[in-house]
Amino acid sequence: MYTRSFEGWGLITCVVSCLGLAATPTFALEPEATMRLMRVGDVHYMSGGMTPKERDVLTRRASWFPVIVSFVGKTNQDHVERVSVTIVRRDEGNSVIRLRTAGPVLLMSLPPGNYTMTAMAPGAEAVHSQLDILPGKLENIEVALDTAAVPSRSATALAASNTL
Repeated sequence: MYTRSFEGWGLITCVVSCLGLAATPTFALEPEATMRLMRVGDVHYMSGGMTPKERDVLTRRASWFPVIVSFVGKTNQDHVERVSVTIVRRDEGNSVIRLRTAGPVLLMSLPPGNYTMTAMAPGAEAVHSQLDILPGKLENIEVALDTAAVPSRSATALAASNTL
């Protein structure tokens, strides 16, 4: 018969409570739970911003990240989600990260260096941007994607709210 010891739970509960990570029954529905801090190699990132609650979470977390990227439509300024992003270090030619955004905002902790970012939304042409990340400097980038043929499910909801 399998039994499990719970002797260490007191310390774990104390650490979780002290760090403010204690979950409530509705925790799974909160944006913090769905907008996890992700990591690929040395790069940490968060993505989202489809709802006012998600935008609030990203605004509060923005100070953690030196790179903030907003994806908008070139002609209608709608927010664009599901953007495929590839970042390549220019001096080495190595791909640093590849991801698909969960919303129109991407926060990243790229190490200092020179990068090329390629962003492509479904049905749109790729857009290339140069990123020159300096220590201690914030990069706030807006990428305009030609999404005229791509319907936006969030244009009305996002137009009435704040963005980063």
